[in-house]
Amino acid sequence: MEDPNGSASCGIYEGFIREIFLQNEKEDLNLTNGAVCCASWNTQNDFLHITALPKPFRIHFDDILCAEQVKDKLTLFTQILVNVKNGIGKRREAKNFELCFKDSINFYKEFSWRTQKKVSPHSPRNNQTKVLVLINPFSGQQKALDLWAQLAKPVFQQANILYETKITSERGHATKIAQEIDLDEFSAIGIVSGDGLVAEVILGLLTRKDRRRALKLPILHIPGGTSNALAASIAFQSNEPFPPRGEFCKEMALMMVRPRYRPLRLYHVQTLKNGQPVHMPMFMSMNWGLVADIDLGSERFRWAGMIRLHMEAFIRLIRLPSVAHYKGRISYLPKFIWESHLSVKTSVKEAFEGTYVLNGKVPSLDQPAPSNWEVIEGEFVMVCLSSMSHIGSDLPYMPCSRLEEEVFYLTFVDWRTVKSRLHMAHLLLTINQCSHLNHACLQTIPVLACRVEPAPGAGGYVALDGEPCESGAPFQVVSSLLQATVIARQARE
Repeated sequence: MEDPNGSASCGIYEGFIREIFLQNEKEDLNLTNGAVCCASWNTQNDFLHITALPKPFRIHFDDILCAEQVKDKLTLFTQILVNVKNGIGKRREAKNFELCFKDSINFYKEFSWRTQKKVSPHSPRNNQTKVLVLINPFSGQQKALDLWAQLAKPVFQQANILYETKITSERGHATKIAQEIDLDEFSAIGIVSGDGLVAEVILGLLTRKDRRRALKLPILHIPGGTSNALAASIAFQSNEPFPPRGEFCKEMALMMVRPRYRPLRLYHVQTLKNGQPVHMPMFMSMNWGLVADIDLGSERFRWAGMIRLHMEAFIRLIRLPSVAHYKGRISYLPKFIWESHLSVKTSVKEAFEGTYVLNGKVPSLDQPAPSNWEVIEGEFVMVCLSSMSHIGSDLPYMPCSRLEEEVFYLTFVDWRTVKSRLHMAHLLLTINQCSHLNHACLQTIPVLACRVEPAPGAGGYVALDGEPCESGAPFQVVSSLLQATVIARQARE
């Protein structure tokens, strides 16, 4: 590690710390029991170690909203994870500390350098730090405005993060904003919504003429919708505990304080709409069958929040096998074989040209699948192509997935392997514990390309990143070299 002057720096600073309480603050979770405790910082680490009774703890730099120095003392305003009273799980608590270190001059100098923000990867002029926050008031239970005001906005304000808010008014509004945004005016885009608005923003950035730079504009997903799969996948990969709803907004907003920038792999989707070819990006999943039926069919219960998915699932499960019984063909290129409607300024097809992970030309949807692709024909309950660990904030569908990896996962259930409707019900009910992966009927294949062709009249919903596509239309997903950029935090031990 090097210090601001360019010389090597590695050492240990020692001092004292005490917890302080501002007016009207509760003291029921006093981490230091009101005593002055020893504090130390090994400059190879990104946390302060506090020797306190009854148990030592750490203050991670990522949990520090701001710091104020007065003479030889430093006051830290933090949002740290603490054990709840019953000992089950953790939650964020606002905690304030006063520090005094022996070598205060050098400590404050190095501490300030280590906790400063990194320049956004798209390199805005003058190191601009303002965040554009897009809020979809119609997402989920239509609580995005309240979630922003009550949970995320206070974090931005206390951390002195400059921001500008825009309320989206209709489908496609966020795409237009992303197409027209001045990349030098903002350091990031914050999205208070579900995954649908994320998809709109990515489409807008991808279809700019300067898309290479635009895709480096970081996206912060503050969960304000129903599923919030991207936010969950980011927190999961950062090894950060998170509640599926509510306080999850605060958890993600904190990532803007000291952001880490991670690549998010994009995939090229080809499908049909009214018989005409359509090209779109995918960042999360594409589904045909029961999962899409539940997701899109439950829109009628949107007022119920996440419970709407359970309601729709129950209705469809009791109707099995008269529903979710879809005949079709799946063609795919497994990873091991390879190792041997919007008017936009640039088309999605053009954006993906020459960016495929695969060597050679990828066939279009109207051409036969290559001879080295595997083919499966059957009557499917569901077919899912997924690239992230979560398909919902409490649904860890494929925990081995990484945001940046080129491979995605084909999962499907063939009716011939299903024992009963209770069998399928148990599979769906165990997704939140990852136990669904133990079911032999759920086939999982890592792939680099996949084509799904429903048989004529097969029916069934088709969903791309949670948004509806034409039912019964074939679709193809291919891994690409293109990547968007998301805001995360440093993975913890």
